[in-house]
Amino acid sequence: MKPVLKTPRLTLREIEKKDIPELFELIKNDWDLTRFMLWDPPSDISETYFRAENKNNKDYNFIVFNNKKIIGRISIREIDYTLKSANLGYWVGSKFQSKGFGYEMLKAICHFIQHDLKLKKITAEVFSQNIASQKILEKMGFENLGLHEKCIEKNGIWYDEYCFELNLKK
Repeated sequence: MKPVLKTPRLTLREIEKKDIPELFELIKNDWDLTRFMLWDPPSDISETYFRAENKNNKDYNFIVFNNKKIIGRISIREIDYTLKSANLGYWVGSKFQSKGFGYEMLKAICHFIQHDLKLKKITAEVFSQNIASQKILEKMGFENLGLHEKCIEKNGIWYDEYCFELNLKK
């Protein structure tokens, strides 16, 4: 059974094919959002579908709803049950930012990772310019492990990123 996570304002569930059109509408022209992503806004719906696919069936790709409207996405990837670790990727559409949704969805997903997946360590990487995302991770208790200089290339420009880690306790 696919997990469904609920918070006071949000519902997180695995992405389904029926979500793609609404997801596409949310991100298709959102350059403010994608400036901190490895990808640019999709030019057509097929690109959105490609990014939404769970290619290895090991990741968890959650779509995030507020009042039945898609506002973002969060993925658990690189799950290693031997090392009890995973990596997170997440975003909130620009028009839904600065409302506490990022923190709320991250809190729900960290609880799921700790209590359902029984993992002990979560990592996340953030573009060095993405101050809001860094603040959310720090508020959640993630430790900034340091800067990787010029490690991400996007559209011919090299960017720095910070690596964060959260060690979970039982």
